[in-house]
Amino acid sequence: MDESQPLPSHLPPEATARHLLQRCADLCSPPRKLLLRLLAEHAAEPQERATLLRWASVAGREEAQREVTASHSTVLDVLERFPSARPPFAAILDALPPLQPRLYSAASAPGASSRVAVALSLVEVPTPKGGLRPGVGSAFVARRARELWAQSAEASCEEEMSSSPASSPGSASSWTRVEAGGEGGGSPPPRPALRVFLRPGGDFRPGEDPQTPIVMVGPGTGVAPFVGFLQDRQNRLALGQVVGESWLFFGCRHPDHDYLYRDELESFARSGALTHLRVAFSRAQSRKVYVQHLMAEHRRALFDVLARRGGRVYVCGDGAAMARDVHAEIVALHRECGGLSDAEAAAAVAELVEERRYLRDIWS
Repeated sequence: MDESQPLPSHLPPEATARHLLQRCADLCSPPRKLLLRLLAEHAAEPQERATLLRWASVAGREEAQREVTASHSTVLDVLERFPSARPPFAAILDALPPLQPRLYSAASAPGASSRVAVALSLVEVPTPKGGLRPGVGSAFVARRARELWAQSAEASCEEEMSSSPASSPGSASSWTRVEAGGEGGGSPPPRPALRVFLRPGGDFRPGEDPQTPIVMVGPGTGVAPFVGFLQDRQNRLALGQVVGESWLFFGCRHPDHDYLYRDELESFARSGALTHLRVAFSRAQSRKVYVQHLMAEHRRALFDVLARRGGRVYVCGDGAAMARDVHAEIVALHRECGGLSDAEAAAAVAELVEERRYLRDIWS
């Protein structure tokens, strides 16, 4: 790195190049126009410069969308494709967007435990060469989790070995203790750590009145916040409080493969914290079934909750297809059960949103 080139003001000045690339700069998002122009300015080969300039222009927008964005190209992919482009390191850092924090819904109620639980999917992104690249945030968390599990397994093994008859030096038990804690009874290795922060969830939380009926729609990891909702209701039941009717529409591929929180959800249903548990399996039978299909089977009951009893509906998960289809079903149940026109049903749902009784935590 050329130390004569000052770093951008938003980056820590004393950091190493490794730290800046690992922790500060977003290397995996498709390069934006600013970065493409920078590469063009420092491309020695005329044809490469012309292509990069075209991609950064309005006229080349569709080509750039196809060649860069749709192919999930990163800055490293573009640099490899245009090897004559060699801008200063500090200039690249200035043009790269900052690495953004990953936000996950808490899968635990505040009073249920001193720990905060989260659920996340391991993301894999297609590469321009036809492979798959692990997602930045989910892969990082997964690596840390595996390190923690490995340490926990080693600690359990060491404890088990230490409680068995003493073994001679060089045996498996001695070797295991050295690997887990260091030779000669040294300190154990540091536990894997993550930099985290808590952010209020806004209105996406259980209402003040636990007797208000609620409808929760959360396929896949979208179920995470509702585990916390139901823990809260479970706690209230334990205190002798009355809780209202609750519906949960969960969806996954197969009951034996990815039914997240199955034991917990079924326990909530047995205890009464969850009144109605409905699960859609999209790959367990010939017909694909999704959460919106199960909602359609219970339109009249859901309409009663939302339109007549002041209930709330929460939707969490995929912001593309799932959220769109669930929204269409909420409009449909108002139209069919309320005897409304399309426009009137849409207006009724818009009123739910305005009253903060239709809340979404979605992502794409």
